[in-house]
Amino acid sequence: METPATETPLDTADSLSELVEAVIQTIDSEQPDSFDVLADFEGDATELLEALPLHHRDVLWKTLSEPQQATVLADSHDQVREHFLSQCSVDEVLALLDQLSVDDRAQLTSQLPEELQDEVLDRLDAKTREAVTLLERFEDESVGAMMHTEFRLVSAGSSGSTAARTVVRAKDAPVFVRDTAGTVQGYLDPRALVDDTSRDKRVNELMNEIPTVSPTLTEHEISRLFVANAWELAVVVDDDNRPIGFVPAVDIVDILSRESEAAMLAGSGMDEDEDLFSPVRSTMVRRNVWLGVNLLTALLASWVIGLFEATLDQVVALAILMPVVASMGGIAGSQTLALIIRGLALDQISPSNGRALLIRELKIGFGNGLLWSVAIGLVAWQWFGSVALGFVIAAAIVINLVAAALSGVVVPVTLQRFGADPALAGGVVLTTVTDVVGFLAFLGLGSLFLLGANVT
Repeated sequence: METPATETPLDTADSLSELVEAVIQTIDSEQPDSFDVLADFEGDATELLEALPLHHRDVLWKTLSEPQQATVLADSHDQVREHFLSQCSVDEVLALLDQLSVDDRAQLTSQLPEELQDEVLDRLDAKTREAVTLLERFEDESVGAMMHTEFRLVSAGSSGSTAARTVVRAKDAPVFVRDTAGTVQGYLDPRALVDDTSRDKRVNELMNEIPTVSPTLTEHEISRLFVANAWELAVVVDDDNRPIGFVPAVDIVDILSRESEAAMLAGSGMDEDEDLFSPVRSTMVRRNVWLGVNLLTALLASWVIGLFEATLDQVVALAILMPVVASMGGIAGSQTLALIIRGLALDQISPSNGRALLIRELKIGFGNGLLWSVAIGLVAWQWFGSVALGFVIAAAIVINLVAAALSGVVVPVTLQRFGADPALAGGVVLTTVTDVVGFLAFLGLGSLFLLGANVT
């Protein structure tokens, strides 16, 4: 009687965090059979590897099969891919590339470090070299650089039986219909050939319409088109409307996911390729750039405060209440900024509606400013026993919330117009504006109306 296989922690893990814990414990146990357990792992190796510390990541990588390793290289973030490639010889890289489809092979080869890419290209088959050369003709993050190049063509005048044979030879690759000049006419859905009567029809009777796109479109632009039109597939054409590649909907899901991830990280000065366990030194360098920018903006705000040193010496209440003004402006501005960045990402904002949007946000900022100025003014009056102080902070709140609304609209639109990423730089600029305007308004009004008054 056959003994049932013993379940391992890897088999019983219900979530990624549990799986990570199980792998770390398995590796740390250093038992002779631990590597056999890891070698039997059949889950998503890419997601798991990216969640492991470097030592455990390297151990698991060595236990994976070549097909698994190839998939990891094709799917992982740049920093993770570069880490594993640094451990591979040219022969090992070529062996892993052999495990991938022509499209994945070309995509991965085009992303290799330049010195490694040159060596690999010399030893790749002609079809892959041709695909790599085509992809590298286009800018990064363009449709031409991300498209798949493995497809089949069938003439519009061909019979259904000829089309069926073409579909069989194509395997998983799409089949596009062309005319005698080679231009795209449509897409041949294999399901259209299931009916026996299809064999007696011409391809132009069986094909479906398919959208065509330029290879110079950006990833952002193509993703918006797919979402707006509910496309499942788009064919990439050259200037003569001849097919050179295609984009499936599944790739658009990846783009949207990366954009969402990038927007989440951008506010902290990081990008979507930031590795959870990247080397300390390289991570310090990347983060220090934004720490330096933040220091400069903080020094600017401190300089503004320093202009009112004499006022703060005499009216201590201003120093106590300063963070309230800056914080309210920062929160209000962040709300507007998030709305505008989303609108820019979805291509909803244009010169025609920008003015109306700005007026709307200014009205909201002024309305909220009035509402909260009353509440905060009353608190300041009761706290420090000064009606004048209540009016000063109330006026400063209104001014700063209006300024926050203005900068929340103008800053991201201006950054995008000059080619900067509003998600990356918008938060830093907005914080500087609300801090400086808030301190100027509050301390300036305090200097005018509170010096000499009986306010502690």
